[in-house]
Amino acid sequence: THVSRLRARLPVSAKPYRFEVAVELDVSEARSLLRAGRIREALARVPGTVLAESDTPGVAAVREELAEELRQAALAAGDAEALIELAERMPGDLELWEAALGALPDGDPRRALAQARATRLARDYGVERAAPLRAS
Repeated sequence: THVSRLRARLPVSAKPYRFEVAVELDVSEARSLLRAGRIREALARVPGTVLAESDTPGVAAVREELAEELRQAALAAGDAEALIELAERMPGDLELWEAALGALPDGDPRRALAQARATRLARDYGVERAAPLRAS
């Protein structure tokens, strides 16, 4: 069934099954961009959840690994744009919202959103927080 579905989109040889054209995976490209420190480009390459409708264990593992790789890269870089984009994709991630809040400059209108989300999540998770984070 899977091979028939693939053949509808790509040329696939008979057994052994092989793609008959070069195939680039968004996941591979995103990981290459991450290795090069190009976090925003990696995020743009994978604008959503990898094969969100698939519950295949291997696909789920790749999906979770890439999400965490993107998350860790954004946290390590402290890039406000990458952090706010990921926080919006992962709305329940308190650490991302707090990091985004800390990275956004004073006067940025998104600070209010980040502050509100971080405050609500901290309350929901029972986490005590100090005073609101300020940009450095």
